[in-house]
Amino acid sequence: MVNTLNDEEAEAPEDERSNRPVYQGDTTLSLPSEPTVRLAPGITLLEKFKIIELLGEGGMGSVYRVEHLLMNRQFALKCLNKYQAADAGWKRFQNEAKAAHMLDHANLLKVYEFGLLPGGQPFFLMELVEGVTLADEIKRLGHLPVERAIKIFIQVAFAIGYAHESRVIHRDLKPSNIMLVDKKSDSDTELVKVVDFGIAKLTGVDEFNQQTLTKTGEIFGSPLYMSPEQCMGVAVDHRSDLYSLGCVFYEALTSAPPFMGESALSTMMKHQAENQATLKEASLGMHFPPGLEHVISKLLEKDPQHRYQSASQLASDLIHVERSLSEGEEQAQTSSGAISPAVSSRKELVKKTEQGDAPTSRTAAIMAVSLGTFFLGAATTYLLLPHYKLVEAPKIVIEKKVIPTSDDSVLKSKEWSTIRGDSRRFNFPNNSSLGKIVAADG
Repeated sequence: MVNTLNDEEAEAPEDERSNRPVYQGDTTLSLPSEPTVRLAPGITLLEKFKIIELLGEGGMGSVYRVEHLLMNRQFALKCLNKYQAADAGWKRFQNEAKAAHMLDHANLLKVYEFGLLPGGQPFFLMELVEGVTLADEIKRLGHLPVERAIKIFIQVAFAIGYAHESRVIHRDLKPSNIMLVDKKSDSDTELVKVVDFGIAKLTGVDEFNQQTLTKTGEIFGSPLYMSPEQCMGVAVDHRSDLYSLGCVFYEALTSAPPFMGESALSTMMKHQAENQATLKEASLGMHFPPGLEHVISKLLEKDPQHRYQSASQLASDLIHVERSLSEGEEQAQTSSGAISPAVSSRKELVKKTEQGDAPTSRTAAIMAVSLGTFFLGAATTYLLLPHYKLVEAPKIVIEKKVIPTSDDSVLKSKEWSTIRGDSRRFNFPNNSSLGKIVAADG
């Protein structure tokens, strides 16, 4: 089930959660001035949202499954439990709603509506997703199979690329913010959703809000997945998301992120100063395609200039690795499963010989007669057919000679070769093509 609460929202003291009042009823809820409430199933909000169940809860926000009474459809409703107009949590919540509402992509969680409940509690209505997070799946499996991981991160790359083109930088990519949607049948392709744009940077949109939400020197994100420039608190761009994506991809393949220190600060220092182990080293000897090692290495470059410059480049490389893997599997299947009749016959013959069922003497006699006939025919053909003397082909000397392409008279003459004795000499211009030259001897 979807739970789009960030880490800060998820850290709620148990006693604080248990002391929250529960409001029940079947009419529109009137919230108190200090809205630290849990909405009970059955109540109706704004005369159209009926609470069905609580999906997830944290110290700052809660997510509910609701039924839209006018549309007869279920959605997820996320609302803040504690808020003040000048609060960073409120600004972050508003930022998430604004960023998600701007984006409309198959691999991004769609936000449909944003507003305030009657008591002033902010909420937004979003797409309801049934599934698990990538963090849960890594915890369950240890690490993902290579083929599945590649398919997942191709979709993530498309989603992040679309967000970047829409001038939105996520800035908090981590396994818990990648949802794996439940498949309706085994034949369906696994669908991925990127969620939680709570600390997203809206490039060129509402700069005042961005400056108040992320002041210079202020650090936001999850230390295990933060880029070196993000750890230093300097300005970041879309390439920071690609570094974070590399950390998540690394963990999906090896079961652990590339850098883990004893504290958040030491982890952030490792991002800036240390190089990650290869996938093979981190997984204690597992084999990975060389192309995949290259992708991870390029994602985790310390210098943004040396990383992928766009998510579309990453998606392209991952698709190439995926195709090479599928082609390799087809070749392996052909050599091991779909064996040719000739190979099958040879194997069967070897098997029979090893079992003592050697060919009979009659079979051996037939083979001897066949070989004799073949050699007799070859000798007759040699004696009857005329003989040709093999002569050495003329030597071809290819020499590059600079001829200015601006000289029209030279170009129009097309005197590109001259014969000198038994050699033909070719003169090639700098910026003009003569086509293909094929020697007689191949």
